[in-house]
Amino acid sequence: MLKTDIIHHLDRSGLSLDDVKMDYNRGFTPLGALLRFPSKAAFTTASRQTSQNRLYKMEAISRDVWDLKQSFDGKAVLLQGVPRNALPEDIERFRVALTLNLHLKTFSDLVSQSP
Repeated sequence: MLKTDIIHHLDRSGLSLDDVKMDYNRGFTPLGALLRFPSKAAFTTASRQTSQNRLYKMEAISRDVWDLKQSFDGKAVLLQGVPRNALPEDIERFRVALTLNLHLKTFSDLVSQSP
């Protein structure tokens, strides 16, 4: 599910992309979303809209829960193949290897396209 899906579903609530934070489990599967409404009336409107469709469950949470949830804002990648007990140095070597492979692929594409 995308943030935009949630915003479009709750179109009468006045949500923006900054008002939605996704919640993931350790396997990076989306579990739910935290929504910050501009007013209590917007929350009530969203609750009514959701209860009509009966697809989602909505609960009010405290501001502390919102503040503690980290938002990645599209600035994160999932590195598959890295062991859970990897050290930061291991992850950096993995990242450098990926960058090097990308540069080599780009270079080989340029060489193969030249006349």
